[in-house]
Amino acid sequence: AGAVSGGASGAIFGVAGAATIALWQRGVRFWETGWGPLLVINLVFTFMESGISVGAHTGGLISGIVLGYVMLHPTRVVQQRVLGYGLALVITVVSIGGTFGYVHARYYQCQNQFGQQFTCRKP
Repeated sequence: AGAVSGGASGAIFGVAGAATIALWQRGVRFWETGWGPLLVINLVFTFMESGISVGAHTGGLISGIVLGYVMLHPTRVVQQRVLGYGLALVITVVSIGGTFGYVHARYYQCQNQFGQQFTCRKP
């Protein structure tokens, strides 16, 4: 609990969210492609298995859905494309900044009696 998480699996869930929106916007039935059951199975494993980052997976999925909707909107108006890229940039900056802010607020550098540096957790 209270751990910072992120990585390739969260990014894969983001791509899965965007792909789901792309299928939906093109009228493809989500459950008939095999994509729907695969995504649901992966979400079930996310919540059932220990050691899997629920935050990274659900955060990636939600971000992918939002960005996929904005960036893949069927009208393809230039302003919407710019809005999509801007939103992607904002989510990226906020995610990275939030992670560094959390780590900075939660941890600090300590030094033992031998002068070795290590990370301490704030009480």
